[in-house]
Amino acid sequence: MRYVIAGDADWTHIFAVEDDEVERHVRFAYDTDEHRLAVMEIERDGDWFPACRFEQDDLAESLVDANPDLLTDPTAYGLSASERLPEWVDTTPAPGG
Repeated sequence: MRYVIAGDADWTHIFAVEDDEVERHVRFAYDTDEHRLAVMEIERDGDWFPACRFEQDDLAESLVDANPDLLTDPTAYGLSASERLPEWVDTTPAPGG
């Protein structure tokens, strides 16, 4: 298993926003070979948006430090595992890239 995957409604995360906390649905693929998030998106107002570096670091810390067994037994957390990135990942090269 290379990727631990949270799909559209599999995982929520609480982010600190100024002096408050906001819980959001997130979808991600964590690369267990590279030990990093390969991709992460956050749902805002019904649409999915790429996570910024701060949001990625916040979630990665939670996955690795607070829930380390999630990365070895993702199905126990309702997540999936795959050798491929999920279909929702846009692998289209950027223009000029």
